[in-house]
Amino acid sequence: CALGGPLGPQDGWLDGWVTLGDAVGLFCSSVTATRSTAWLMSAPSMQERKACWGARDDFWSCLEAQGEDAARCQELRLAFEARCPQQWVKYFDKRRDFLKYKKKLEAEGFHPPETAGKA
Repeated sequence: CALGGPLGPQDGWLDGWVTLGDAVGLFCSSVTATRSTAWLMSAPSMQERKACWGARDDFWSCLEAQGEDAARCQELRLAFEARCPQQWVKYFDKRRDFLKYKKKLEAEGFHPPETAGKA
């Protein structure tokens, strides 16, 4: 399909965004197979957000109980990934790593390397 012209699905240029696992495909109106494709790029509802947060909390609790052994929490990890948008999963993973690092710094104190600040 050619770029240009109308810019929205309401104008017939796009039928919508479709999430296919890790890939997101853009389908043009010239592709008849996607004519019935709904516009799927929307914010999660309150119910979906709560389900995501609950799955995240269950997974994190399992990791804490199992001594960070992710293999023992694989089923909960899959539920977490299934209930949350991919970008949220990435964000929550980074957030958890940061919170663990912050907790470690608070417990042990910060000790900069001796070479820090010397130039």
